[in-house]
Amino acid sequence: MKIIIASILILTIFLNAAHPVHISVTNIEYIQKSRNFKASIRLFIDDFEQAIYNKYKVNLLLGKENQLNKADFYINKYCKNNLQIIFNGNNNVSNKMTITSTKLNLKENTITIYYKIKEKEPQKVSIKNTLLNDLYKDQKNLLIFTCKNTQEAIKFDFSKTYKEFTIK
Repeated sequence: MKIIIASILILTIFLNAAHPVHISVTNIEYIQKSRNFKASIRLFIDDFEQAIYNKYKVNLLLGKENQLNKADFYINKYCKNNLQIIFNGNNNVSNKMTITSTKLNLKENTITIYYKIKEKEPQKVSIKNTLLNDLYKDQKNLLIFTCKNTQEAIKFDFSKTYKEFTIK
C-alpha cells in the first residue's frame, strides 16, 4: 500500500510539474477474477507524438479535429515495441496485448493507453520498458506492478530497461 501511495504522489508531482519533465507511468495489474492483466500507460502527448513522428514519419494530431485516422495503429505499434511483457519466459507475449482504449486528457496534456493481456497464473513476469528512450536520454519510466502478493514500483531509465518479477 505504501508503494501505491508513494507512486501516486510521484505521479502527481511529475504530471503537474512544468514540462519538460520526461516521464511515463505504466500500471500493470493482475485481475484475479478475470484471470488476466490490465495495463495502462500514461505519457505526455507532445513527447509521444514526437516519438511516433521520429519512428514512423506520421503526425498523429491527437485530440485535434484532423487526428490521424490510423492513430490507434501507430500508438499500438509503438507501445508493443517499447513495452515488452514476457510471461514464464515466453517471448511472444506482446502479441497477446490487445488495446482496449485510448483516452486523451488534454487538461493535463497526457494520453493514457489501456491494454488487456490474457495470461493465467504466471510464475515469472519480465518487463522491458523503453518508452520514449528513443527521444530523450533523461526519460524516466515509472512502473507500478501488482500481481497477487507481489507489488513493486520500479523506475526505468536509459540505462535500466529490464526487470523480472517472481510471483509469490
